[in-house]
Amino acid sequence: MKTNRTLILAACILLMAGCSARTEGGSSFSASPPAASSDGPETSGTSEQSLPAEQSIRLPERSPLEQAVLSAVLEENRGKYLPGEFQGAGCQMVETFPEGEELRVYAWTEYIEYAFQDGQFVNISGTRAKAFLRFEVQEERYTLKEYLVLDPTSGLTDEQLEKLIAPIKETGKDYLYTEEDLAALRQQVDDSARRYLQSIGREAAVCERSGHEENSLFSLGVNEEVYYQITENEAAKAYPDWTGSCETVEDGVRYVYTTRYDQNTRTIRYEKTRYDTGEATEALAFDAVTGKPLP
Repeated sequence: MKTNRTLILAACILLMAGCSARTEGGSSFSASPPAASSDGPETSGTSEQSLPAEQSIRLPERSPLEQAVLSAVLEENRGKYLPGEFQGAGCQMVETFPEGEELRVYAWTEYIEYAFQDGQFVNISGTRAKAFLRFEVQEERYTLKEYLVLDPTSGLTDEQLEKLIAPIKETGKDYLYTEEDLAALRQQVDDSARRYLQSIGREAAVCERSGHEENSLFSLGVNEEVYYQITENEAAKAYPDWTGSCETVEDGVRYVYTTRYDQNTRTIRYEKTRYDTGEATEALAFDAVTGKPLP
């Protein structure tokens, strides 16, 4: 998988948090911190405000190469998973091999999409992978030439994988995850999500998504076939399938989608409200037995 994207490195914190600037013909990142960034995860046009600098989470400084790897992880994975409000990336360098004007890089990587559910900022999708990256290097400018996930699911044969991993084996290193590696990767990505929350003035736990076993509509007695009938209604698809809420940002406005279930009347009620004002913009109700809409 070859690309011609140039990753010009960013010192700004939002790069590490998944913020990219797009230009015609590819994606680039400025080598000097811009005065303000207009790119990045979409946020609401509500009362959410940036926190004072002294309250901000300080992410560790990254070398130009590490920032290039992070940029590549974001660009390679964005759009492949259930989309969230914010995309975060983490990496741990395993080994690098210079080869003329090129640099081969082996790294452990993690990519996560985050979204608000029940007031928490949760991991809704993503991937963790061993990656091989090949850069063309000119001074501190890295141009990504190749990005491969070192796993059979990426389409590589066992022979190709062995050939790619051979340089690591020759160093005597094991290209294996440890619990410490996994914890460090997750810490990087979760910290970037916390920094994003601070940038929009929100306080919330950053955590794994709940399975909602106890409050799912199904565990409360709603028949799955009836639920699928209900979600044939396009508007109903946007709501949680548990009694709770999720948030989305639409055209710069943050909305809360809430699902409630009345067990006495066997009624499912959906309500969409503006986060900033609490104004209800949509209300739906369905019979949980028949799946039919109610007035």
